[in-house]
Amino acid sequence: MLQWKNNREITNVELADLGSCMRVVARYITDGNEIEYKMVKAMGGEIIELPSDRLREAEEKIAELSAAAKETEEKIAKLNKVLEEADARAEEADARANHLQKSNDNLLVELRAYKEKFGNL
Repeated sequence: MLQWKNNREITNVELADLGSCMRVVARYITDGNEIEYKMVKAMGGEIIELPSDRLREAEEKIAELSAAAKETEEKIAKLNKVLEEADARAEEADARANHLQKSNDNLLVELRAYKEKFGNL
């Protein structure tokens, strides 16, 4: 495998994937038995993490974060729409309140005029 890499017949990612496949095959063959225990012990108790594994994990994390960002953007858009609707309703309520205030003022003026003209009955 290293000779393939040195002759540029295989890329780093392909080499990492090949190593990953070999690890999967070894794990499948040993299936948690004594041979796997000896292999892990021979490696110092650590499973080697390959670059392609890290790359895949990073891509998965990016995909998760992108989905979460999209979800957040959708929620923000919904909240903005609700705020716009609330602003429109508030403006409408202000307009109605102003109209009622003017109507009330007009009624008071008419009542005063009526009282002046006819007095208290």
